[in-house]
Amino acid sequence: MPAKKENITMKNGKKTNRNKGKHYGATLVSGAIRRGASKSMMKATSTILTVLAAVALILTITARAAVAEDMPAAAKDWKLLGSGSQVTSGTGYCFQNQSIDQSIRYGKRGSLGGINLVWDKKADLKNAHFESESGSGSIKYGEKLALKIDNDSKPYVRYDHRDIGVNLNWSNTPVFEWVIVGGKEGDPVKVGESFALVNKVEKDFLIYAKRGGEAINLRWYQDRNKGGYFDQAKKASFEEAKKVAVEAATK
Repeated sequence: MPAKKENITMKNGKKTNRNKGKHYGATLVSGAIRRGASKSMMKATSTILTVLAAVALILTITARAAVAEDMPAAAKDWKLLGSGSQVTSGTGYCFQNQSIDQSIRYGKRGSLGGINLVWDKKADLKNAHFESESGSGSIKYGEKLALKIDNDSKPYVRYDHRDIGVNLNWSNTPVFEWVIVGGKEGDPVKVGESFALVNKVEKDFLIYAKRGGEAINLRWYQDRNKGGYFDQAKKASFEEAKKVAVEAATK
């Protein structure tokens, strides 16, 4: 079989294989195409990520606006009274409810009174403290906070189920499950400014609302129209009696 003929030319007295040059040129072109495609893919990916980030930002802003719009007027029922223009972490304030113009403080309520919190007509108490996780600086709308009410035992207020009264209890250590809302997220909360208070565990607003028995008149917003403990017990007894009567009549 005849040997494969190479396309050889002479350049500057040296042999040059033009086929090899063609192959090398093709390789360069192919590499350039691949690099161009890679750059195009990177650019497209960057564009997609930018769009997704913008969409996420829009959704966040929309969600925050929806929360502000959906917040019931009855929930924006609290303010902190004291010195200075901005509420600062750990500082003592008078924690006042605007529905009754009275402030919260520690006080015994007895075995049927639920958590030991009472109302006080004084407006100069300095017994309530909101603490940020950083432990210093201004308290801001939207950040997680611990709520401390001065007493001789466990000072921090946290969510906890109770059979009587609002579902709150005491803790020895800070529990960062409270959020002040009603202003622009990230802005400092001002002294004397109305706000709403949300518990992240209950996922509801803490408000003033009457309840029967000896428990303090505090409720979660979604429970604001429910009767007191004895009302609920009476209703349960009635429903049970009705059930028994229906069963007896249908035998």
